[in-house]
Amino acid sequence: MELSSGQRIAPEGSLFDMPEESYISLSELQRRIKGAVEASLPVPLWVAAEIAELKVNYSGHCYLELVEKAEPAAARRGDAGAVPKAQARAVIWRSQYAMLSSYFETETGCRLEAGMKVLAKVLVSYHELYGLALQVVDLNASYTLGEVERQRQQTIRRLQADGVWDMNRETPLPLLVQRIAVVSSSAAAVRPMR
Repeated sequence: MELSSGQRIAPEGSLFDMPEESYISLSELQRRIKGAVEASLPVPLWVAAEIAELKVNYSGHCYLELVEKAEPAAARRGDAGAVPKAQARAVIWRSQYAMLSSYFETETGCRLEAGMKVLAKVLVSYHELYGLALQVVDLNASYTLGEVERQRQQTIRRLQADGVWDMNRETPLPLLVQRIAVVSSSAAAVRPMR
């Protein structure tokens, strides 16, 4: 509202008329959110998610971006069109990362990487400046192994549908086999043969 002299006055019910008890500061709001989150989720929880991003800092801490993607029909067919349904920042502190990454690689045969689905035991925390964060304290390797096997079976079905799964079986072997090729991963226990 403006007076004829050009001075502005605050409308009724504005902040200028409000008693200090009727509003809170941003830091107080953040403190209340932190208290509510930590009171309602005081113990670690197992959370299933996909690693969208993974960065190991020079200090040895591992920073993750975890996502849960919606399952549209295109994503179920294997197309890369799934949109995130939920997303959260997570961290594995250096003291835990060395142990967890070594265990995970030993059990699954592969390193933690983006695109991998994991079952992580997390502590939920909220920081007034940085927001919600998950601290990973454990990983269930058998969950990821199950996901890898599901993807393997899906690939086999796709190859069978395309008619290339049995192509080698249909090729007759010569009477005298002169060469054999072994295709394996670099980490497998196969040594070069001559």
